[in-house]
Amino acid sequence: MEITRASLEEYLKELQQQREQATAQLNAIAGAIQAVQVLIEKSSAPEPEIQVKTVEATLAADAA
Repeated sequence: MEITRASLEEYLKELQQQREQATAQLNAIAGAIQAVQVLIEKSSAPEPEIQVKTVEATLAADAA
């Protein structure tokens, strides 16, 4: 295979396209990592305690 200016320019074009694809993939991965980190932070936070009353408990309390 003969190395010509045209073949080098074509190879350079292919490499630039691969770089753009790799950059896009890296950005997607970074976004996914950030999203998972936010989910982890939210799940690590203590959940507020919620008191749930049944209908029977509410009626009994009202009757008393």
